[in-house]
Amino acid sequence: MILVLAPWLALAGTLEGTITGDGGAPVANATVVAYDQRLNYAWVNTDSSGGYRFEALPANPYRVRAIPPPTRNLVEEWAGDTLQVCEATVFEVGEGATPVVDFMLEEGGVLRGTLRDTDGSPVVGALVSAHPFDSQQSFLRADVTDEAGAFVVRGLVPDESGIGVFTLEVEAAGWPDQLLPATYDADEAEPYAVAAAQDRDLGTFTLLDGIRVSGTASGPEGPLPEAMVRVYSSRQLVEGSVVDGAWEVVGLPPGEVLAWVRAEGLATTWYPDADRPDERIPALDEGADLEVVDILLPRESRLRGRLLGEGDLSLVSVLAYNDDRTVGVGALAESDGSFSIGGIHGGDYTLFVYAADEGYLDDFVRDPDGAKTVFEVPAEADTESMEIPLPPGGQVWGLVSDLYGGEPVYGATVLLEGQTTATSRTAVTARDGTFAITGLVPDTWQLWSEYRHYCAADPGWGAVYYPDRVNPALAGVVEIGAGDAVEWNPGLPPDHDHDGMDDVWESDHGLDPTRDDGAEDQDGDGFTNAEEYLLGTDPDAVVEEEGECGACSGGSAGLLVLPLVPWWTRRRTRV
Repeated sequence: MILVLAPWLALAGTLEGTITGDGGAPVANATVVAYDQRLNYAWVNTDSSGGYRFEALPANPYRVRAIPPPTRNLVEEWAGDTLQVCEATVFEVGEGATPVVDFMLEEGGVLRGTLRDTDGSPVVGALVSAHPFDSQQSFLRADVTDEAGAFVVRGLVPDESGIGVFTLEVEAAGWPDQLLPATYDADEAEPYAVAAAQDRDLGTFTLLDGIRVSGTASGPEGPLPEAMVRVYSSRQLVEGSVVDGAWEVVGLPPGEVLAWVRAEGLATTWYPDADRPDERIPALDEGADLEVVDILLPRESRLRGRLLGEGDLSLVSVLAYNDDRTVGVGALAESDGSFSIGGIHGGDYTLFVYAADEGYLDDFVRDPDGAKTVFEVPAEADTESMEIPLPPGGQVWGLVSDLYGGEPVYGATVLLEGQTTATSRTAVTARDGTFAITGLVPDTWQLWSEYRHYCAADPGWGAVYYPDRVNPALAGVVEIGAGDAVEWNPGLPPDHDHDGMDDVWESDHGLDPTRDDGAEDQDGDGFTNAEEYLLGTDPDAVVEEEGECGACSGGSAGLLVLPLVPWWTRRRTRV
């Protein structure tokens, strides 16, 4: 057997190192994350000796980040002794490049305290997280309260002044989410300051209890033996269980309460017996107790059908909306396209099908005139199984590469905009530069590809518009019909100084491809260098004419032959 590896696997490499704290003690169970220049990442944990190793990383430049475990009072760091991703050192990984990246993490600040309930008992198992108020910390530091209700949040990062300021948020089962000291309002949360190596005890906090909501859940045959209840109030949702017809939910913040129940074989129902979110019950005071939230569920209705298409359709999903789109209930299709959407009330529904990834359309089921088909679902019964043909979509696929070297451009974006439907679709190229956008509605499409760098020091490429224009005002469009497959292979011009101009073009015209000089006017004719690039004129000539095709050379793009719409009939875009 001959094993053929993808290019990025064949060039894969390793990256390793150690993490120690102040004094050289190894840091076990730290998380090390390697980010490539598209911010895709891999991670590993350090062993007992503080060592780590990445195996078979795809060949790429990487920035490396060390995140200490919550049990150690150490500060996160990017390699290069920085807290900023774009200031981090870049390491090349690949064939023959196996960098060693060591960290020595500095001591952070500590905020500790104790949580009690209103009866004075410790709150056990609460998550207490520190959110930066003005520090550079990016990784969330948190702790879980112990049997005594105590928490210790370590590794807090100070700002440039040496002081970090944080607010503390508490999430605990049985209590509403809140900020310390015991408030629902972020503006009332206390900012707690802490310096590096400082251990600050904040004392004891008593949590707000919130409100209690209880009631019953019944079906056609009486109280439900079991079901799930969900209760919402003031941006927080709490789930509970129905047992022998009764339910209770505690730990919600005061507010307008909305409750609903789901049960096998019955229609999901909102208080008191509605098919959609309707009646809200005010419980605006802390400590309020709502006791008679009784919900009556009818037998379920089901919307049934079969999607007609080729191949395995098990990744296609359907979503039924009620008449005002306040309720949407979905299901996955079986491999043969059959589906059943249950747990709904009788009524009128429209059906949205998500099938673009399988080459069909993401769209509502429509009648021959293009209007959304309305499905009448009988009360407490099933619809007859209907057959729904899947309309084929168009697709665009290809390879994005460097204009001059031909190397694949990883992480470039390919964008399509429908000129009639105003539909937008995008894809990001894989490591080998390939992309595919499927399930396109019939339309006249504008196509372009661009690459957006994340850090100023990273390489970049300029945009190219179909067929091979760098000026969007001179771009073409292409008709894509149902089932059409279009290949487009744009070549992106390198723009590593991020000034919007092709680096090779800059060199050929006396500009500097190593710095941003797009806003300058080298020949003093009133047009910036970047404008001259888009116009296809000479930035080093005072008297000039616009080129016949206006920067039509911008890529070695290839496209299958399709009917074209002249560029002057499309929606115009300003240069």
